[in-house]
Amino acid sequence: MVAKGEIEKLKELFSSGKELIIFVIEQIKESFNLDNPHQKQSAIDEIKEFISTLSPVLQEAYAIEASRILGLDSAYFKSSVSKEFDALSQRMLR
Repeated sequence: MVAKGEIEKLKELFSSGKELIIFVIEQIKESFNLDNPHQKQSAIDEIKEFISTLSPVLQEAYAIEASRILGLDSAYFKSSVSKEFDALSQRMLR
């Protein structure tokens, strides 16, 4: 963010006490015009890609948050997350 000259956004992040993952999801949202279906799909795809870098437990939690932030059904984010979470749960139960 510093390299991009987004010092004020960085200051906002630190001063707001907002969770970093929520902040990133909101920044992705703001970079797209969600009134345009193609851009909305791009926002969903980018957020899914970001969430996929998290642990399965965090993926499950932040998929719900992402759907809330975008005003969408959580199914848009949970389909791939749930498969990974279910697989992990099954391995842990063995």
